[in-house]
Amino acid sequence: MTRAGVFEGARYASRIPRQPLRPEPLPRAAATALRRGCEELGPAYVKFAQIIASSPGLFPDVLSDEFRKCLDAVPPMPRREVHQRIRRELGAPVKDIFEYFDDTPLASASIAQVHRARYDGNDIVVKVRRPGLVRRFRHDLRILRRIAGILNEFETTAVANPIGVVEDFARTLYEEMDFAREGESMERFEANISKGDYPSVNIPKVHWDYTSERVLTMSREYGVAPDDADTILNTWNIDVMPVFLEAAGAWIESAFVHGFFHGDLHAGNLMLNENGIITFLDFGIMGNLEEDDRKVLRKLIPAMMVQRDFDLVAEMITDLAAFSSSQVTKEQATNQLADDIRKLHSETVTKTVKELAQSFGSILSDVITAARTHGLFMPKEFVLIGKQMLYLERYAQVLLPDYEIFTDPKIMETLMTSLDLSDDEVH
Repeated sequence: MTRAGVFEGARYASRIPRQPLRPEPLPRAAATALRRGCEELGPAYVKFAQIIASSPGLFPDVLSDEFRKCLDAVPPMPRREVHQRIRRELGAPVKDIFEYFDDTPLASASIAQVHRARYDGNDIVVKVRRPGLVRRFRHDLRILRRIAGILNEFETTAVANPIGVVEDFARTLYEEMDFAREGESMERFEANISKGDYPSVNIPKVHWDYTSERVLTMSREYGVAPDDADTILNTWNIDVMPVFLEAAGAWIESAFVHGFFHGDLHAGNLMLNENGIITFLDFGIMGNLEEDDRKVLRKLIPAMMVQRDFDLVAEMITDLAAFSSSQVTKEQATNQLADDIRKLHSETVTKTVKELAQSFGSILSDVITAARTHGLFMPKEFVLIGKQMLYLERYAQVLLPDYEIFTDPKIMETLMTSLDLSDDEVH
């Protein structure tokens, strides 16, 4: 797939009739072709595919599943480039810094690759950024902006806010490339959750003497991904429930109480070990909820889950969202959104808050998707929250199929307390 092919595909997509709220499934062959095209076009496109892979519920499952092949399947950098990068960043040859350094990477992704190493008798990992990324990304982002401009000329695709999507992607991309910023995020996240009671939650330790914008050195952690049910449930003798309740509680507290949360909880960024310790990894994508945003959530979530006032939900989303449609007024979009939310969740009217909490992430994701179909685009942090809730629900379904993690009293207490809901409202 050439760049010219991408432009032609963009023009073709813009002329496809607008899809309904529940579109027809995407063919597997089309998803495979899109994934291969992204891999051929370079790192910015691979990263874009990774974001889709890390967004369960926001894109067709067949596309998210196919694009997961892009998460760590990028060819590794040559040994010489890795050693040159480390020497340039840390001021000394690899052999003079580390007691041991494995030239075969643990993982190789579009922005960086990770190597095993040893320092001062401790096992560590060294994350090394690929050279020339900034120049390459600037070039590819110019192309993506031009494609977004083409798509924005047509009502069918303008409703997806292609320009806003690309600009959000660009901001996230540059933040994720700064490893010193990532190290600071790790320590800030750890400081926040240390205020709670989460002894099973672990954050890697940053080695600042050997960390820069392009190299991140941290403690090595061991374990398996949370969707490795065979190992966790059939090989290890651990009680999974309290571990995941702690992980979910720590994340909810970080988001709704402290306003600073991990924004990419896909399975490669969580690691559970046989001692019942769960480690959060890869802090390149973080969400920031300002106090004003948390105040909105304190009204929005109760309106959705307690009062079931879908008109109020639609009004608050309209107030928060960017509006891109030229075919309807904002008031019309609000009314249409309220109708869609009412249709999507008509069955919730008779459910308790605890029953609704069983699918909290799905409800939030459905509302965000419905808003998008009417040209309303929620702030990035609200989309990130919906995505992470879906991840936590998914892991609970894999490891705790007979238990609804968001109905646990401790989780509900953390969520409802942060939203200033009383016990009378919860029951």
